[in-house]
Amino acid sequence: MSNHHLTHDIHNFVDDLEERIYNNLEHRNLYMLDLNCDYAIKILRQAHSKGMFIAPMKWLLLQDRRTMIDNANITSTYDNLEVFEDLAVYPDSDVVLARRFDGDFLQLTSIYRPSSQRAVIWENRGNWTINNGLQMSTFDVASARRRNLQQSHLKSCLVMTDPDTINHLTDFKYSAIDPMTKVNYIWVLHLVNRMNATISFNISNNWGRSNNGSWDGMVGMLQRHEIDIGGTSVYMLANRIHVLEYIQLYTRTGLSFVFRRPLLSTIKNIFTLPFQKNVWIAIAIYLVLVFCLLYMSMKWEHYRGTSKKSAAYWTRLNISESTITDNLLFLLGAFAQQGYSYEPYRIPSRIITLMLLLTSLSLYAAYTANIVALLQSTTDSIKTLSDLLHSPLNLGVQDIVFNRLYFKALQDPVRKAIVQQKVEPKGRKSNWMSLEEGVRRIRNEPFAFHGIRSPMYTIIQHTYQEEEKCGLTEIDYLNEIYPVIAIAKKSPYLEIIKNGALKLREYGLMYRDEYRIYIKKPTCSSQTGFITIGFTECYFAIITMGYGALFSVIIFALELLWHKRCFLIKKKFKMIENYNHFRPIPDENSVPEMSLFKTNEWWRTQCGVNESFDRHSLLITPLFGVDRKDIIVIGSHSGHLRIYSPFSQWIEETKSPSGYKSSDLIVETQISDCIVDMKAGKFVSGSPDTRLAILTPKKLVIYSIILSQGSVEHGDHCDLEIVYEHLLPRFPASLTTGPFGGVRGRDFLCVQCLDGTLLFYEQETPTFSLVLRNRLLPEPIVYVSRNDIFVTPSSSWILECYRQVVPLCHSKYKSMAEFGSKDRSEESKNLEPDWSYNIGEAVLDIDAVILSSFEVGILILGEKSLYCLKDNCVTLKYSKRLEYKALCFQPYVIEPDGKLMVLVIADTNTLMIYEGTTLRWSAQLPFTPVAVTRAHFQLNTENSDSLISELSSRQLELFRVDHLDGVIVVLSEEGQLEACYLGSEPSLFIAPPLHRRGYDYVAAEDELMELRKLAKKNKASGNQLNDVTMDAELIISVTVSADLEPCPRGNQDDSKDDSEGRNLMCRITIELSTYMTLRDVQVCVDVSKPFVADKDRYVITNLCDRHILRVMIYPTMDLPAMSSDVRITASYETADRGSLRVLQKTVQLPLKMMLRACPPENTSTFTATIKCSEPLVAFSQLFPEFTGDVQRQNWNALGLQHLQTGSVVTIVSGATSNRYRVQSNDGLSMALVVQQLVNRLKDKATGNFTTAIAQNHIQLVQSQMEAHYHSRQKVDKIASEIGLLSTQLRNIERRMLRAVRERNTRSLTTTGLPFLLESTYRAIFALLDDLAIARAERERAGHGLRCIVRLLLLLLRLNVNDDKYAMLEAAIGFDPQLCDELDWEEIADVSLSAFLRSTSRKSMSHLDTKSATLTKMTSAKEFAKLKKRLVHAIERLDSCREADIVENEQLEAAGNHASS
Repeated sequence: MSNHHLTHDIHNFVDDLEERIYNNLEHRNLYMLDLNCDYAIKILRQAHSKGMFIAPMKWLLLQDRRTMIDNANITSTYDNLEVFEDLAVYPDSDVVLARRFDGDFLQLTSIYRPSSQRAVIWENRGNWTINNGLQMSTFDVASARRRNLQQSHLKSCLVMTDPDTINHLTDFKYSAIDPMTKVNYIWVLHLVNRMNATISFNISNNWGRSNNGSWDGMVGMLQRHEIDIGGTSVYMLANRIHVLEYIQLYTRTGLSFVFRRPLLSTIKNIFTLPFQKNVWIAIAIYLVLVFCLLYMSMKWEHYRGTSKKSAAYWTRLNISESTITDNLLFLLGAFAQQGYSYEPYRIPSRIITLMLLLTSLSLYAAYTANIVALLQSTTDSIKTLSDLLHSPLNLGVQDIVFNRLYFKALQDPVRKAIVQQKVEPKGRKSNWMSLEEGVRRIRNEPFAFHGIRSPMYTIIQHTYQEEEKCGLTEIDYLNEIYPVIAIAKKSPYLEIIKNGALKLREYGLMYRDEYRIYIKKPTCSSQTGFITIGFTECYFAIITMGYGALFSVIIFALELLWHKRCFLIKKKFKMIENYNHFRPIPDENSVPEMSLFKTNEWWRTQCGVNESFDRHSLLITPLFGVDRKDIIVIGSHSGHLRIYSPFSQWIEETKSPSGYKSSDLIVETQISDCIVDMKAGKFVSGSPDTRLAILTPKKLVIYSIILSQGSVEHGDHCDLEIVYEHLLPRFPASLTTGPFGGVRGRDFLCVQCLDGTLLFYEQETPTFSLVLRNRLLPEPIVYVSRNDIFVTPSSSWILECYRQVVPLCHSKYKSMAEFGSKDRSEESKNLEPDWSYNIGEAVLDIDAVILSSFEVGILILGEKSLYCLKDNCVTLKYSKRLEYKALCFQPYVIEPDGKLMVLVIADTNTLMIYEGTTLRWSAQLPFTPVAVTRAHFQLNTENSDSLISELSSRQLELFRVDHLDGVIVVLSEEGQLEACYLGSEPSLFIAPPLHRRGYDYVAAEDELMELRKLAKKNKASGNQLNDVTMDAELIISVTVSADLEPCPRGNQDDSKDDSEGRNLMCRITIELSTYMTLRDVQVCVDVSKPFVADKDRYVITNLCDRHILRVMIYPTMDLPAMSSDVRITASYETADRGSLRVLQKTVQLPLKMMLRACPPENTSTFTATIKCSEPLVAFSQLFPEFTGDVQRQNWNALGLQHLQTGSVVTIVSGATSNRYRVQSNDGLSMALVVQQLVNRLKDKATGNFTTAIAQNHIQLVQSQMEAHYHSRQKVDKIASEIGLLSTQLRNIERRMLRAVRERNTRSLTTTGLPFLLESTYRAIFALLDDLAIARAERERAGHGLRCIVRLLLLLLRLNVNDDKYAMLEAAIGFDPQLCDELDWEEIADVSLSAFLRSTSRKSMSHLDTKSATLTKMTSAKEFAKLKKRLVHAIERLDSCREADIVENEQLEAAGNHASS
């Protein structure tokens, strides 16, 4: 060895063995030991303790056996060789035993152990002699010879971020979750099988983090040699080099930024890219040259054209001389192919124009072709992280622990800028997001997302269109190599595993498994896609147009200022002194600012003395033709009819109109005892003239008015002639006229009687009568001719619409005259409304106006509100809350703008004018009107010159010189009649000063507190009535049978489960007793789902003594029971006073009808803990009906199973902590048990009870809310589809009816209409079945929502006071309504908003402080706000901390486990 210059040491004594490696060439480290030495065994044990048998150390053991060998037993071991059974001589060791048996013959034997569990294996490596030298039996390396580990047990670790991964390691499902773990698991199994070993796996949720040199996770297990091989690949990091050994078994995964190559227009201005820079310069030079030549030619052309020889021809072509701007516009128009107005007629200018057009054509074609190509081009200029940082792409990062660690660890300038500017920008939301959101944003916007490539490509492969997969680009951010398999340092299986890893790659097993787990980047199979043009592509054009528009606005403003300056210098005008006397009503677009002024009188008179009038006493109509002025018709309750033709003139001296003259009254006569109503219309057959209809208490009279112009010295004279009349069988209330049934040129009459009967008259002929339901008193009624509908409110304040009344009644009679031949005693026909709308208040008046040719508005004046509805459906256009008492109103439309205006008279003698819901004007009236309307009168033209001189141009336009439009006519109850107009004369009303007086606020507060206590005491008294007399009037006794009976109405499929008692019913006996006679006694039985009553409503006409009712309660659906309450409500009317009274009583159903005892369950998903301040009450006292079952169970646990659903609820009592824990895997089933437990605890114990609202409670409520909301959306979607198909069906039927009426020779079959009709019917029937299923699903979801809200309220009630609990219960504790428009979500949203505002003690900037309205919830954003408001409300009420409860639950569970 010295001759080969190798360092060596020779020892012939025992010393502390020193482990040294003197050379970097590790395979040259050799230890030789003579086993014949006395201390050889000791040296081997020292080497074992210092780990010197591992690679790369080699041992040569020499033993001389010549004096001790027996030729027959050459392979046996002798002496102290059994020491190797305890030495760490594992497969990576190189220990060779050379034994001399005879002469120069040395037998070479290799010694190793497969593992610590296996015995020593002796390998024959060959022999050595002097003559033959070294003779080896095999030249295979140790990793190939020793790979058979003889079923040795190895250990490994798998890193899983999702616990469910353990169930899908080999089924290749959910490849996007923990893909590296799944593929490495298969590889490790291949390696272990190749080594003939067994393996077990530990589970960890992280790879490993360093903490002062020690590691946790999988790396820590390898560091501590707790495992032999890592089951999940790790990245090769510098701080792990001294801890792990890496195997070159790469997992080709990784993270990178993935994005779609952006369009070229997002990076550069594509409008400058079609031509190179030198081409643009050449074009500019060419345009300048053409501009100069064209300017000179046009000047020369104009100079030649103005000569005498060509003056006439030039005049026909170009009149004015062209300027530089004209030349510039001509050049731009020709170059942009947009045309021009100049037409050259000289040869030079025509040649220049021709060359310009040809050049422009070629350049335009080339430019547009390049623009089209550039619009669809993408850019590949983003190749590095620096390009990505400065690109317009937004960046996002997958929110996983690995990304958050590495993104903040890398501190180079580019990566640091990416994190600070793109990923976590200051002042904005960070871009850490989920994988699904990142892939969606890559598809929908310019966006780059950093995440694991394989899951990203999986989602892209399944969701993207083919053309959207083109242009996907990757940029590596971490700059790390692929992760590899790691094993522990100094592992004896290092070379065997390395060799096995190479074999996996060589055989293709690695690529096979990798291909099934990892998805490569999708290939682009089709690049043909339509690219829409957005603002980015048109940015340059929009900017150019914007600057041009701004420049034009500036020039326009300068021109206006210049024009105004010139106008002020030249204009001389005369101020009008009396402008304020003739200010019209807001009949035009310009409406003055809101103020309170007086109305200006134009004409006024007093109608009679000691007579009374109402809103039906005033009629404005053009009796003498639509081309003449309006006439005022007044009818009093005394029977006097007066007709006025207002005619006023301007008086110069007084600067006011002349007012009333005696000649204005053209008719005054006594009609009857009372005039009920008046209408004007075409009431005579065959005549287009307007007639007057007067409704009296006994008859309906039609008058014809004959005008004799100038027949007397005072003016015109009128005569009244009766055309015909109808005797009325009932007392009338109002008169309605119109072209009923859609007739043309005629008006029919409808008389409403006091009992709600409608009498219809076809002019001279009575036709039929109808009875309106729910009419206690006559209500206002209006006829809408456009839709042929009658609209009227009912006595229950519900607006009802009756469509096509006359056509429907035509089908009941052979002719319209059949009504006269019918027996008058025959019962009138009832009429059903087509639609209804709940107004909610008494209706004072109703009217209809034509808003447009397609729409009619129905105006309703209520006691407190003004409503405007559409005529075709129940759609509210707007409503206005009135802060005063309204007396009457008059709607009208301003032509031609189509603005809807409404005149409203207040009880304060104030005229209000509304445009929509906006108050536009108000004026003070001289008296209190009972009727208001608008009229169009004529002005006296005798002094029109002076009047015109006093009016401004604006007023002249409104008055139209000889017509006064829009005059307001009002009539008081005493008969004061006035025609006025709006003016700006201010009112002289001055508010009196306020006189302060002393007020004792302390006494008022004390009184308020006493009233609150009294109200709370009355509320807590429940159903008991304080009035003794009222209690004695009706006594309700309810008996609930404790014996349950089998239910014959139950599901037949459950008959085999009778032993389980699922279909049981309970008998309830209700006894009613009274000492007096009660009328119309109604008893209602209300029980919560899934239970129903066989009869839930009883009506007793007269109750005198005693009456017994029997009700059966039984289940109908497999829903969890929510409550055991049965509410019996009785309403009755006393015979003597006629007052209506209501009594209510609540009883409990037997708990065994809903629950049964069962073994408790140890595992649960949902838990509720109730803490008691006193010792716990035993279950035998709380639930005595389950006493026998409880004794067979554990003393501290009770299991209750729902009979309908089978869900088990377990109640666990913690004696040491004084807590009850209610747990179940079904949160909906806990409501009933918690309610019973709390109620029985309050009966048995006197202490306080508290609880806490856990996060899973809120999540369960939100999940049920989402289920109910989605079921509603499904119902709405199906209903909308049915509506569309119904419209299609009506159109088909209309087409078929038209074809039949036209008697078309072509068959209906050839048109395809019958087939289309049948297919539409089938589609509607299929959707109706789907709608029934969807509504059942919505009903089930609503019950689940009610159950979980009930559970939440039960838990909250233990922590909050009664006032706040009552507010929250009113906000969310109601049953979901089966309504398509408004349901639980909308009402709860508004209620929670009000609740949060009322309970807030600080600024509400973080909440929505706007007043909420009851509108249908249609977007997910509104639903998310509802969930957020619910969480805020719960957090505001819940006073306990969830962390304390959770900690106590863990301690209690540990105690229960120890006791069990």
